[in-house]
Amino acid sequence: MRPTPTPTLIRAPAPEPRGRRPASPTLVPAALDDQTLLALILERMDPETDSARLAAALLEQFGSLGGVAGAAPGDLAQASSVGAVLRAELTLLREFAVRLARAEASRRPVITSWTALVAYGRVAQEMAAQQAALDQLQGLSDGQD
Repeated sequence: MRPTPTPTLIRAPAPEPRGRRPASPTLVPAALDDQTLLALILERMDPETDSARLAAALLEQFGSLGGVAGAAPGDLAQASSVGAVLRAELTLLREFAVRLARAEASRRPVITSWTALVAYGRVAQEMAAQQAALDQLQGLSDGQD
């Protein structure tokens, strides 16, 4: 009697979970469009979510990546597909963005050139003169400046 051949099993690669993107060691963040970048961030925040679909919905609702990052917690709560975990994570992302912008702004000079300083001074003088005239018309000023 001949031995029965054992069937050879061919293992197919497991499909990627819905909405997930494979990790890429050659990922160039600057080359990503806003929706892909947001989807990657959302996936890391909550791996169970359909990050691609949620990213598209959030961008549509808030208009831009900056709009999503700057969305108030109350506005995020109104987004039907954003659960409590993502809401908390996006709120942290918002605070991170605010602090980053504040730090960047504090490093920059307020007035960058002599021309800008002169222009600012002229505008400030004109505004002060206009305000004084309006105050005098409304009887808010005693005329002593």
